[in-house]
Amino acid sequence: MAHFALLDNTNHVINVIVVADEDCLDADGNESELVGIDFCVRIAPHLNTTRSNWKQTSYTSFAGKKYNPDTGEEIEGVALRFNYASIGYTYDETRDAFLPSRKWPSWQLDETTCQWVSPLPHPDFASTEQYYWDEEVYQQDRTQGWVFA
Repeated sequence: MAHFALLDNTNHVINVIVVADEDCLDADGNESELVGIDFCVRIAPHLNTTRSNWKQTSYTSFAGKKYNPDTGEEIEGVALRFNYASIGYTYDETRDAFLPSRKWPSWQLDETTCQWVSPLPHPDFASTEQYYWDEEVYQQDRTQGWVFA
């Protein structure tokens, strides 16, 4: 199955649909994003969309890597547009990537993963303790931000 993200006029993802593989095949039987996009435009005439409103996405893509959806293990191959598109994500034309929403003003985009990262490393990930990001604490003291839940 192929997945396509529907973008509004500001490149925000407003829907993601599943399209059968056979509806994405060109005349030679090869998968084609453009054929899939044409199918999306055709099946949703009430949305009044054009080709530019649709982008293919892959649920095997996360943070610039490709993963087996059954095991979660990283697999070889190119991650399509860095991240699987979700409603609320933004399509960045320059990076050809789907970007999640920026959670906090202090977080910066990691160009290698197209994920937002905190300005301070997360406390010990191996710990079973729960931490959350507190932007107000960080703005008051730039050496703090992760707070024990």
